[in-house]
Formats: sequence, structure tokens, C-alpha cells
Amino acid sequence: MQWIDRARAMYAAHRLSLPDPDRIDIGSVPDTGHLIQAIDAAMPRSAILQLIGPGHSSLLSFLVTRSLATRRSTGEYFISLDDGAVTELARLAACCPTHEVCSHLFVQDGEHTLLEAFGRDRGEDVVWLSRRLRRGRIRRFLEVVSGAPQATERAPRPLAHCRPTVALVR
Repeated sequence: MQWIDRARAMYAAHRLSLPDPDRIDIGSVPDTGHLIQAIDAAMPRSAILQLIGPGHSSLLSFLVTRSLATRRSTGEYFISLDDGAVTELARLAACCPTHEVCSHLFVQDGEHTLLEAFGRDRGEDVVWLSRRLRRGRIRRFLEVVSGAPQATERAPRPLAHCRPTVALVR
């Protein structure tokens, strides 16, 4: 498998991508705050968000107090999706320039990587989802990212027309 990783690296150097059978390239998500909102809405609560290289001071102070663990030497912060911290992070990130939110994002659930987002600070905007995610979670993620209304905000479906069961009397 090393040859495939080397081929991907060569393609990436030329801004081309080589499809990975385990990943879904979801296209462009230019707003990192919106990306974090979609992560919060669709990823399993047991997952951990790994945020690398935050650049905005308001994010740094939040991450220091709310992260489960840090690797400050490399600028990595680990945040649980279970306790509402990612919801708060999404609100903070919405107020920051997208290139100052972070350089990379990962969502891990156990040993599995569910989402990878690279080059957020350089405008590369590479976002992949794992094929391990249930279809409903992928669909929900894509709805939030695309700005589609949530299920509770959708207009009710019209009722089917019923035939009258009683004859009209003149």
C-alpha cells in the first residue's frame, strides 16, 4: 500500500486527487465554521474532533478550557462531540476568518477516521468522509454543508386527497 500513498502524494503536489476506495471526496466546503457545524450535526456522539493549528485568539482560549487533551507542541486539540463543546466551537468559528480557524480537522471514532479536512488555512479545502459512516449520517452531513433545511424546518407534506365516503344529498 505504500505505492498508493506515494502516488497520492505525487498527485496532491500537482493539485490532482487519486480516488481512495475508503473515502468520499465531498467537494468544497470553504467555510470552516460551517464545516464544524456539519460535523456537530452528523457525526456520532462517541467521536472526537481533532483540531490542528488554530490561529485565532478567541479559539485558543476556548480550546484550552474545553478540550479533552492537547498536544500544544504540535498545536493539536481534541474535543468530544458528546458534551456540546463542538456546538460552541462552531459558533466561535463562525465569527473568525475561515483561514484562522485551523489548518486541519479530523474526526475519529475509536480507531476509525470518519472525516479529514486538510489545508483549511491555505484555502486548499480538501474534505473527505469515510465510507464507514451510515448513509443517514452522510446524508445529514451533506444537508448541513449545503445549507438544506433541517427535517424539523421542512414544510409539511400535503395531505393526500380522499374520496368522500358519503354521497351528497340534494
